[in-house]
Amino acid sequence: MLALDPRWLGADRRAVKALVGLAGPYDFLPFDGPVVQQTFGGAADPVSTQPVHYVEPGDPPAFLATGDKDGTVRPANSDSLGAKLQAAGVPVERRRYPAVGHAGLVTAIAKPLRGRAPVLDDLTRFLNREVGGGH
Repeated sequence: MLALDPRWLGADRRAVKALVGLAGPYDFLPFDGPVVQQTFGGAADPVSTQPVHYVEPGDPPAFLATGDKDGTVRPANSDSLGAKLQAAGVPVERRRYPAVGHAGLVTAIAKPLRGRAPVLDDLTRFLNREVGGGH
């Protein structure tokens, strides 16, 4: 949301050089399931909770990653955001990791668990390409 929704950073969001999304809830209307209902069900304007509705040309390049076994935030959320960004002319790198669930995507970044999926290597390559740096 920070990189896309102007309510958070205003004009300063244009300073964001890249967007990294790890199994994010980008496009999940209608609110179904108890966790989603509890978290977002009370929103006065449900559409405003969906990052996919804030995409516009000039948004930063995006790295969108999901695990194929994610039952918490369906990979279709990243597919939808990626398609919307691409339609707006924004470069998107979309990665799906087989046999990885919701928490597993993030824990694969931790040193002892990096062998489970190349998430860190993939996002590091993306960030080095998009924002530079030699690390």
